[in-house]
Amino acid sequence: MKNECLTLTFQELLILNEDETYFVDCLLARFQYLKRVLWQKLYGRAPEERPKDLNEFKNSFMAKYGISSTAYNSLKYEVDGLFQSQLELLKTRQIELTHKIASVEEWIQKKKVVLEESTTKIPSLKPEHRKRLIKKQAKTRHNLHHKMRKLKALQRQLASVDESIALKGDYRPSIAFGSKDLQRKSHLIEENSYANREEWQ
Repeated sequence: MKNECLTLTFQELLILNEDETYFVDCLLARFQYLKRVLWQKLYGRAPEERPKDLNEFKNSFMAKYGISSTAYNSLKYEVDGLFQSQLELLKTRQIELTHKIASVEEWIQKKKVVLEESTTKIPSLKPEHRKRLIKKQAKTRHNLHHKMRKLKALQRQLASVDESIALKGDYRPSIAFGSKDLQRKSHLIEENSYANREEWQ
């Protein structure tokens, strides 16, 4: 007879007093700070600057910031997951850019054919019709010019994404933790009441 296992999930809203709320806020702020620090050391640097011995790095990180092995593992689990999500987003971006490039190339090819066909008709047209067609061709060429520029930009973006995907574990994501307001404060450290950049981080 097959054993059936029933899983129950309970959710409870914590009702905290002012001191308890302050403690929890400080705890979360500390966790987020350490997560940013760990991200910077593991993934925010060039590959050659990253720790080679992860066990040695773990011990030194725990000693420096006074945290347990469980706390470190929790932090690393989060930053590893964030890194993997960035790699997956690159693959999604790669597909999107490939489709956009194909669409733009198809549009360009169609407009080139239209231009060629309309050019052969010009000699046989009446002056007023010829003038109208030439004006229309000028507009099409203008649009083609901008589409070609867009195509080049998309191709450069795709090349950059392809290069990043090829790096795999050596990829260096560009991530800003916190809000946009916090990010803007990094440009004026002292004016925003931070002693130094390390405090802002």
